[in-house]
Amino acid sequence: NSIAFSPALRRRDHLAMDAFATAACETGMQVLEGLPAKLAALEQAKAGLFPIAADKVRDEMAAQAAKASDPSVSNQAITGIIDKVQLAVVDLNSDLQKLERMIRMSIPKAEDGNNWGVEVQLGVVKIVTDARTAMKATNDGLKEYFKERSEAVEKLATSSETKTSEGTSETESTGGEKDTKETKKSKSSDTSTKTGTACADRTLHLAAIDTRWYFHLQDGYVSAIDGAGYAADSIAKNIQKIQHPRGNQGGDEGGRPSYY
Repeated sequence: NSIAFSPALRRRDHLAMDAFATAACETGMQVLEGLPAKLAALEQAKAGLFPIAADKVRDEMAAQAAKASDPSVSNQAITGIIDKVQLAVVDLNSDLQKLERMIRMSIPKAEDGNNWGVEVQLGVVKIVTDARTAMKATNDGLKEYFKERSEAVEKLATSSETKTSEGTSETESTGGEKDTKETKKSKSSDTSTKTGTACADRTLHLAAIDTRWYFHLQDGYVSAIDGAGYAADSIAKNIQKIQHPRGNQGGDEGGRPSYY
């Protein structure tokens, strides 16, 4: 059995969704207008975020790896970059989420024919969602740096171990008033620290990890900027179709498709 809704209830729900969609479209347009300046600022900040010349990165990371025998010392050159890349990617992903909502809430009800504008909307949505998927993958993968590096550092760090030994001895005494028998137990522990020169290849391995992550973070940062830029450009070029997928028929002047 189907559930019948009264016209008044349908009307109320439609008005509520119209208000939500209108707010989504207004927010999306604000994001779209502000994105060029934000992307330009992020692009300008790239030189300061990645200041090491490409041909000098390996040497810098080798110098950091040489300090890794102390496990309390992290590679600040990388961890500082990770924090800033994460913030930039999260911010851009949030902007694209708002733009995706704007487009999806502008899609009109299904009809036979005259759907070219809807196809444009869906095509632009895919560009946006692809960019968001890449950003989420970049963000989710950042924790792997710490796992990978910590495993390499463990093999370089000074180690200590404690050895414990136990022993039992017995002594007997005869010829007196009473024969005696005495049992003695002894227990000793010894802590030793293993030190030495770290294996050169292990140090180079750690430097290679840091070097790879430096370039990986740079690529993720630039890719996030590019992804947001491509999405914003696609929306801007097709804004008329996004706001009025069927022209001005079936929708108001603000681009919000009518339910009726």
